[in-house]
Amino acid sequence: MIRKTVVTRQPGVYSAFPTFTRWEDEVFVFYRQAQANRSQAHGRQGRVKCWSIGSEVLAGLLRDPAVDDLYSYGRDTVVFAGENEIDSIVSRLGENLYVLCTRIYRPGDPARSFVSVADRPVFTERREVTVAGVDWLVFYGKALARDGGHVFTAYGGLAGEDGSRPLVLYTDDLTSFRLLSYVSSPWPGVVLNENSIVWDGQEYLMFIRQDTPPFGIWCARSPDLLHWDKPQRLFGAAQAPMAFVQGGEVHLTFRDLSPEGGTALSFLSPFAGREKTIMDFYPGSPYDGGYSDPGCLAGSPAVFYYCGNQAGEPAIKVALLPDGAF
Repeated sequence: MIRKTVVTRQPGVYSAFPTFTRWEDEVFVFYRQAQANRSQAHGRQGRVKCWSIGSEVLAGLLRDPAVDDLYSYGRDTVVFAGENEIDSIVSRLGENLYVLCTRIYRPGDPARSFVSVADRPVFTERREVTVAGVDWLVFYGKALARDGGHVFTAYGGLAGEDGSRPLVLYTDDLTSFRLLSYVSSPWPGVVLNENSIVWDGQEYLMFIRQDTPPFGIWCARSPDLLHWDKPQRLFGAAQAPMAFVQGGEVHLTFRDLSPEGGTALSFLSPFAGREKTIMDFYPGSPYDGGYSDPGCLAGSPAVFYYCGNQAGEPAIKVALLPDGAF
């Protein structure tokens, strides 16, 4: 396995939540960077940034054992700088259609979530998303095309309810959104939130984070994104699932809480009967790392992720997995 640093750790800097996409001959990595602060989770005064690099240049650097830090080979720009940006989820919905989901967060206030739309992964404007029947929402996971429109995964609170649920939102114009469906908790005391949906060729699979101890990843199934069966627990001691389908097989990356003495970023094909692969370890708070985005780079499976240290100053990295991993 090859690991490289995309955004180096810096004193007092909190770099996190990377997602990536490709356009023509470039790779675009969107991420969030803030001032590290122990009194506020994930730091303060966050900004959405984008690091981009030529695909062929990146492919060569990934295979070069003399290079560890990739940052100086690319170009870094600020995309949005609201009061405290916290999310940076990019999705490719078509040949010339890209979306970026962002969020402004203030402790104690409802989330304000936004969607930007462009014909390439260069975003200058955004629209705040509100949904009838939903008091608040936070985007998570990659958007996908369906029936002439697009589906966005999120979690949030239904009107008049406490707590959160996994949400499935639909839009046919990328301007107005409606609640398509949601998944209920399998029993009292189990809070489900962040979710990632993929189509495996036969049905939709939603992988969901359990946000209450002992934590874990759950799976719900649907033929149409409208009707979901009762979620089933896949495994424990895990959070932040991101799903990916390659070669007809479903794969997951996730924050792995099971190792002693630290936290890991791990990879698993949950229905293939193979052992999980630990991609990287990190010390300190589990929440200073663990979000990831799997895909392919240089013809091989790759995962962008962030991982912290004892001081709570994460770096953003990329792992190039062995061919055949997914």
